[in-house]
Amino acid sequence: MSARQNNKNTATEILAEFAAELKWDKIPKKVIEDVKMRILDMIGLCYASKPTNFYKTMLSMAKENGGNPHCTVIGENLKLPASLAVLVNGTAAHVLDFDDIHRKSIVNDSAYVVPVALSVAEKCRKSGRELITAAIAGYEAVIRMGLAEFHLQGFCTTPVAGTLAAALIAGKLYNLNKNKIVNAMGISGSQAFGVLEFLKDRSRVERIYPGWTGHSGIIAAELASLGMTGPKTILERGFCLSRTHTGDHNFDTDILSKGLGKKWETLDTCFKSFPGEVTIAMKDGEKIFLKTSNNRTGASSPMSSEEIIAKFRKNCRLIIDENKIERIMEAVLTIDEESNIKNFTQLLAKDEESYQYDDYSYDGIVNIDIEMPL
Repeated sequence: MSARQNNKNTATEILAEFAAELKWDKIPKKVIEDVKMRILDMIGLCYASKPTNFYKTMLSMAKENGGNPHCTVIGENLKLPASLAVLVNGTAAHVLDFDDIHRKSIVNDSAYVVPVALSVAEKCRKSGRELITAAIAGYEAVIRMGLAEFHLQGFCTTPVAGTLAAALIAGKLYNLNKNKIVNAMGISGSQAFGVLEFLKDRSRVERIYPGWTGHSGIIAAELASLGMTGPKTILERGFCLSRTHTGDHNFDTDILSKGLGKKWETLDTCFKSFPGEVTIAMKDGEKIFLKTSNNRTGASSPMSSEEIIAKFRKNCRLIIDENKIERIMEAVLTIDEESNIKNFTQLLAKDEESYQYDDYSYDGIVNIDIEMPL
């Protein structure tokens, strides 16, 4: 039981207020620099996913649905509505099971936090500082929501808590006030699901969870901007997520706001040094199976900035040339100096001069497939 039940604001209202009021000058420099590394990491993963059939399937579906061309699909000569661009980019960021994770919350946060922030900031012509500020608000919210341990009841934290965080990020970048961000979170939370049944038979649906999470959050924010309402008690009381998705009727929702703006949970999200299990299909019919181990993540063995940059370069190298890799890296490291993020996202679009692959096949590789470990 939360002491907040006797107070005026719900947990959702407190998180929404934190997001709406968070300012650049209130964020420690080390958190800002950390998020730059996460943006770099996610962009590299989006490039690295291009040889996968799963990425191609999602891209084809998004193209078919189309819509207003506001937002860049990373590595493509294509723009889509924000929700569809995030569906593709968020899926691409997670396909290889190489994206970061917060171990306590068990949430793959950057795979949707970064795509949502990039797409909505591009659509709204926000600055790099506004993008990073919104992303950090999202990280801080979703990590705390993930502490509810949704996975113990068979729910994946990413599409449950992540959907609310995606709505919060989009809402901030759409300049929604606290009440409308609350509505966006209530709308998105009302649709949250994401069961872990895929673990039994290795179904591939989990790969779209971050993309779908970001997609749902953006739509919820857009609906809220048009006046649709959602329950402000989505995280507590009655038929809320902390009951329906955890089975704990005594869950202390005070942890959802504990340390906000003081303890920066973003810093405890772990980069991965290796992807999951990889099957590489060659043009001659040979299949190579690789299973990684000793993945260096977490406070006990964190990746340095130099190692994250090396990972980014390696992920990009077989898709784009060295010149473009260096230009993207420099742009990310100075993204806080960008007044209009649209100038940055233009660099992420496909240009023939810098691309080094033919129909997503290179060095004899036809397809790279990733198995999710059980």
